[in-house]
Amino acid sequence: SGNEFASGVYFKSGGQLISSTVIDNRYNGGANARVAGICAYNGAVTVRNSIVAENGPLEAADANAVCGSSGSFAYDHACTAPLPASGSGNVLASGRIVSETDGLPYPAAGSPVIGQGVYEPGWMEGAVDLAGNPRVRTTGGVSTIDIGAYQSDVSATILTATCELPELLYDRATIKVTA
Repeated sequence: SGNEFASGVYFKSGGQLISSTVIDNRYNGGANARVAGICAYNGAVTVRNSIVAENGPLEAADANAVCGSSGSFAYDHACTAPLPASGSGNVLASGRIVSETDGLPYPAAGSPVIGQGVYEPGWMEGAVDLAGNPRVRTTGGVSTIDIGAYQSDVSATILTATCELPELLYDRATIKVTA
């Protein structure tokens, strides 16, 4: 904070924003303030598996990301607004992306970031998020991660089931799901 070009993350000469969450930053209102999320002043910045959303001023088109004299962004499995014109696996930051639990921005129930991150073999094996939760979830041999710094609470996953039962035999059914 206090930087005239960004109050979230400032890249002077390129870099990477990997598995991060940059939310709810507000610019300081200075005459030269240009962004409240992330800024690439010079060089290319890769934004991967990261959320850059809900930064302000909310009415500014560049409230989440802006380039300086020769900066640029490359998005890969990122959640931001507006949706990047290029890159793969990006999701639009709209609605409730995160829900604060114990002051930490976990993915909200139904958030588009859940299970949408790109799995990176190697460093992600055995890695944990900032709260100590496993970064990688493997189910049926498929590894998934959430976009952002925190992984969703798998135990809070909502399951929906539709059952078609013969009307003559049953007038109600009880379904119990355990994880």
